[in-house]
Amino acid sequence: MKPDVITLSRNSNCALLWECKSGQNLEVDQFDRYNQFLDVVTAKDIQRVTGIQFPNPETARIQIAYCFLEEAIPRIMQFFEEDRIPLVSLGQTTKSVAGHFDDVEVDEVFRAGFATPPIQQVPWLLVADAETTDGEFCLYLLPTVVSLIVRQTERVSITDLLGQTFLDWHCISAETRRALKEKANRALRDVCEGEFKEHVRFSKPSERQNEAGIEIVSELMRQDPSAQTRGLQKLKDEVKEAAKRLDEGRPYSPPQLTTEQWPLQFPPSD
Repeated sequence: MKPDVITLSRNSNCALLWECKSGQNLEVDQFDRYNQFLDVVTAKDIQRVTGIQFPNPETARIQIAYCFLEEAIPRIMQFFEEDRIPLVSLGQTTKSVAGHFDDVEVDEVFRAGFATPPIQQVPWLLVADAETTDGEFCLYLLPTVVSLIVRQTERVSITDLLGQTFLDWHCISAETRRALKEKANRALRDVCEGEFKEHVRFSKPSERQNEAGIEIVSELMRQDPSAQTRGLQKLKDEVKEAAKRLDEGRPYSPPQLTTEQWPLQFPPSD
């Protein structure tokens, strides 16, 4: 079985393995196969295959859930006899029509049903992967770095930084997490020597720190409020500039002072 979606509640230590189908080509014995799978699968199996980390694999609960388009439900119900596997109808309303969820609160929500949002309003669950460009990736990562500057955090590892950037970090596959860590290391090395040089230093692994990270060296938040506002606006602009530069493959080049910015109004000499 290869579930289409896996949702994990870290609070209840419970995972739902969703099988999502239109209902047009469903095999009659598929329910039986999934039932057998549910009897043998463990949280450790899911961790090994997907990289998803359960808070406590030994006590974790796993359940399979089916989701079909509303128009297919009458046909599906002709041979659906499972009680421990919930069957969810997806139309203008999303609602469970058979079976039940182990989690009482989840079961109540799906039994009551809720309006299905238009597809345009459904958020992307995975906003970055191995194919994401370094520039686009920085548009997600660097705002988190700016928040660390504001909070005056001394040091954070690359893993912790990614965990703060992508709230579903622990649910991302191990392969994708590796790719994103490599991308983060590469991009942060570059930006810490470029646009963010005044504020952030890239920190290599050491005997004390077994993982690379970043150190906040910024003095911005020690300045007066007016200077802080200007500095944060500049950082916002530099995030966009860094993203554009990385996508264009350009090395960092310090901005040249204009005549208006030069001390005593003397222009820089060639």
